[in-house]
Amino acid sequence: MSDSRGFDSGQVAYLNGLPAVARADANRIVYADWFRDEVMRRYREGVPPTAVFREAGLGPEIIGSKRIERCVARWRRETETAPMRRGRPPIPAARDEKVRTTASQLATIAELERRAVELGERLGLDPMTIDADRRQVVIDVLSRLVEDYRRRLGEQSAE
Repeated sequence: MSDSRGFDSGQVAYLNGLPAVARADANRIVYADWFRDEVMRRYREGVPPTAVFREAGLGPEIIGSKRIERCVARWRRETETAPMRRGRPPIPAARDEKVRTTASQLATIAELERRAVELGERLGLDPMTIDADRRQVVIDVLSRLVEDYRRRLGEQSAE
């Protein structure tokens, strides 16, 4: 969870990898328009906002419960005064399940990518030289693991 100093670089990278986040820095998160609409639509249906944020990979353990509460309060005020503030129609009910599934899958992918980067760092990969393409990080990490296992198997067969 963020503290009074904001988010660290790893948290910012994680947040920027989520589809629900348009952009994030150490102190601020700007959410995607579709995510705001989805949160408010489901909130009106009685779904707790924390559940919607958590499905998108933005649970209170990551961004803090106060940030969620403040977002919803602000978005409620905005929608009461200007329901079509961004000029977009609400998401059709037929697409609702697809949007939820996609958001959940993308949040899972972002979490797995974050774990791959952490594993790469534990294996000695320099985070400053890691290619921005996270798929390459996963490939590098897996290659190192394969090399390590082959080395260990060679040592065991020699004994």
